[in-house]
Amino acid sequence: MSNVVGLSEERTRQLLLEIGARGSETNPELWGLISRNPLPAKKGDLDATLEY
Repeated sequence: MSNVVGLSEERTRQLLLEIGARGSETNPELWGLISRNPLPAKKGDLDATLEY
């Protein structure tokens, strides 16, 4: 993506994190919005959607 927008890889990564994106667990070249691509819950993790 950095070559398309003309930014360094580091700056592109910073901007992606700022908008709520995360890198792929299997392909470091892929990114997605956390809201559309949440990390899978691990056994024993609390449900982050619960209101306290």
